[in-house]
Formats: sequence, C-alpha cells, structure tokens
Amino acid sequence: MTDYRDFLHELPASTIAEVCQVDVATARRWQSGNSKPPGHAEKLLRFTLRGDAAALFGKEWAGVEFSRYGLSLPGWRNPIPPGELRASFWRMQQVEGLRRECERLARELEHAHEAQAAAEDRADWLHRQLVSESRLALMLADA
Repeated sequence: MTDYRDFLHELPASTIAEVCQVDVATARRWQSGNSKPPGHAEKLLRFTLRGDAAALFGKEWAGVEFSRYGLSLPGWRNPIPPGELRASFWRMQQVEGLRRECERLARELEHAHEAQAAAEDRADWLHRQLVSESRLALMLADA
C-alpha cells in the first residue's frame, strides 16, 4: 500500500475533508503529519485520487482502476468508457431476457411437438378406423 503521505499532499485539504467526511482542520492535521488518517479514510483517498478499486473492494480487484475516462482493466490498453460500461450492463440484461425468452419458446415448441405427435397418432387411428369400417361396409354390401 502506498504511504498515505504520498497522496495526502496531492489533494487540497477541502477535498480530503469532503471525501472522508471530516472537517478541514482534521484533513490539514493529516497532511501535516500531526495525525494519521484512519484506514477507511486512506482507502477512500486512494480510490478518489488513483481510482484504485482494490482499495475499496479487496485484492481480487488489484490492477483495476476507475478514472474520468472509464474503467481500466489489467492487460487492456484503453479504459472502457462510462457510456460503454452502462451499455454493457444494459446488454447483459437484454441477453438474460432473451435467454429466458428462448427457454420459454423451447418449452412451447416441445409442447407443440407433443401435440403434433398426439394429433398424428389420432389421425392414424382414425384412418385405420375408416379403412376398417369401409371394408366392413363392402363386406355387408356383398352379402
């Protein structure tokens, strides 16, 4: 973790006070080194100044950074812009909705196939019945 003094001097005391929800005098004491900010304040400041996601969310987020340009991921050349992030969430919701619709349609199709098979069985039975009755009628007519 970067020493808190490294980033305390990069922000005005008023910004530190606003981010950490403390008064400006406390922020100035932190900057002067008269007192050390608590751990949660350091994390907020690291996130605010550097966009360090690991500061707030844990080690799994190491290398992930937020900035005004978007979300930077380890190994990616360019950050993902905010608009694209929002669009990605919308697309994920849309994909999930379409997945559920596909499952519903697959169930409907299965039911339609079952109904078709039952109708074909019924039609086959009726055809056999008609043939049997026709033969019987012919036999009775000959007799």
